[in-house]
Amino acid sequence: SVSTGFIQVAGITIGAVANRTALYDEEGEVAEKFEPVLTVKGAYKAENFVNFCNAFEIPVLTLTNVKGFEATVAAEKGIAIASAKLTYAFANADVPKVNIITGEAYGSAYVSMNSKSLGADLVYAWPTASIGMMDSQLAAKIMYADEIAAASQLLLPAASMVSTAMLSLKKLTNTSKTNNLPNNLSEIASNFFDYANCTPPPAKSRQG
Repeated sequence: SVSTGFIQVAGITIGAVANRTALYDEEGEVAEKFEPVLTVKGAYKAENFVNFCNAFEIPVLTLTNVKGFEATVAAEKGIAIASAKLTYAFANADVPKVNIITGEAYGSAYVSMNSKSLGADLVYAWPTASIGMMDSQLAAKIMYADEIAAASQLLLPAASMVSTAMLSLKKLTNTSKTNNLPNNLSEIASNFFDYANCTPPPAKSRQG
């Protein structure tokens, strides 16, 4: 459920942690899809990677798309400890940390993925990102269970009301900006340089 690796942005090495929701083949087509949930193995994998980056002073970039934790009998036995260790890893890391919300970011699973409350220096969100305590449709079914049972026509108005309320909850996530990643790589790289208190490498001159 989590992919990790190293990338270079404007000459600086960055450790990347991303929630994996799809697997692509050699032709760029989607070969397999995954639920945007955090699993026990994924949490441990991300925790070890973040600790490694912190030990060697490598900045961390997180690409977040998670709506909750894996809901299985096996996962319930270990997800609490795994997510706690991941949360501590991000909170304990003192390297520059930037989080980009690419899709869903719900509840405590989002908090564990390098949220602002854990010390992320900057949190970006794509315009299509959905941030809140839980999915608005599910929240509507819980909050308006009696009304929905009495009249199914109330489902859509209720969901609309909750969606509006969820937008106001974005203030609680301390999202820094709403941007499209492809157009802002240079800005993100600049953020890493600022928080790392270093200067970008000089541009290489071409001979010939």
